[in-house]
Amino acid sequence: MKDLVEFSPKELRYLEQQMVGRLATASKKGAPHVAPICYASNSERIFIHTGRSSKKVRNIMENRRVAFVADEYLSWEKNRGVIVQGGAEALEREEEYELGRRLIYGKDPKWEQEYPIIEGEEILLAIIPRKVLSWGLE
Repeated sequence: MKDLVEFSPKELRYLEQQMVGRLATASKKGAPHVAPICYASNSERIFIHTGRSSKKVRNIMENRRVAFVADEYLSWEKNRGVIVQGGAEALEREEEYELGRRLIYGKDPKWEQEYPIIEGEEILLAIIPRKVLSWGLE
């Protein structure tokens, strides 16, 4: 298995500035699904809060391979973004769950009041990067 990769400082800064990305998953049979999502990240992971019965969770239980993109098209000459390919896991509790929850609440403080992430009830997805491609970052 290929070594895990970390986001560069520029990639991490860009991911922290963006509020929405898109997560692509696929079923065991390869049927694709893409959804806009809010997320938070650190240098090693992207964390997503989602419903236990969401299509994203069902797909990841069958096929852990995912792709994620956060990007902007400012003009033809100026566009930028980060694409991540890797694996994902569903978290329900423990240290990594708490880390993801803290990162999400830190990125968007309203989240805690409006969409509380309750350990044992709510799912966090952790995207583990295997390949990262970025462009146009400052």
